[in-house]
Amino acid sequence: IEFDPETDVPEMLKNGGASYIQYTFARLNSLLEKAGLIVEIDTLDDGSDYMNSAVHKIEKEVLMAIARLPQSIRDASEANAPHKLANYLTELCQLVNSFQSSPELRVLKAETPSAQMFRVQLVAAASQTIENAAKILQLQLPAKM
Repeated sequence: IEFDPETDVPEMLKNGGASYIQYTFARLNSLLEKAGLIVEIDTLDDGSDYMNSAVHKIEKEVLMAIARLPQSIRDASEANAPHKLANYLTELCQLVNSFQSSPELRVLKAETPSAQMFRVQLVAAASQTIENAAKILQLQLPAKM
């Protein structure tokens, strides 16, 4: 299999699917690994100052998408339609990737320690949500790609 990151990754991101979800999960884990090396969690606040004042629209959308997981599971279960959960997972990954690719919303180089901590926690929550939904769908998620 030939893989060209210059052409294959953008195409993969457009199409979604299992590889897109796996890629997003691996990307989040990589960011969290870097954050663990860079961020001294004990020295930062909990991010509540940032959350109470300056949360960007895409950050709110990611938070709302994370909160929809239980309802998505319920909907998929009641309709016996696992594709509904898969669609939810793809939409969450699209939001997360939009958030991560936004230059003004850098996670590790945030404008304040509070913003940095909030974004690290948001990435961790998104990663956990993706992992939980993928387990239900029996989708294997590699920690690295």
